[in-house]
Amino acid sequence: MKRLYFVVIASGIALGFGVLTSVPASATPSSIVTATNTTASVQASAPKCYTRHVRIWGGEARVVICRVRSYTRVRGWVKDTTQDRRCAVVAIRWTSGARNWIQSCRRDEYKFFDLRARGSDAYLQLFVR
Repeated sequence: MKRLYFVVIASGIALGFGVLTSVPASATPSSIVTATNTTASVQASAPKCYTRHVRIWGGEARVVICRVRSYTRVRGWVKDTTQDRRCAVVAIRWTSGARNWIQSCRRDEYKFFDLRARGSDAYLQLFVR
């Protein structure tokens, strides 16, 4: 299964995205960014925000990632784009170890989210399951 991913890395914000077919279990977000040719990166110092609007077959998402003072904020929406009994999912893994999943399972249904974690960065994926 192909997955689209976003990556936010410490020391400011670096965002990347690309299509992923397999990732070794030992890979870290920073090694994924440097090892993938399909990645587009933006490096900037905090507290700037970056927006990504991504479409894959069966799903679509818009995500805004901000590093604000002592925390990281991730907000946006995910939308299921097909009527196939599958769900479009945005998965967020914070460097603190916490995880969040936001899913939309009905065609053209938007699920909105606004999450934050203190002093944490985030690794995000958009996929259909």
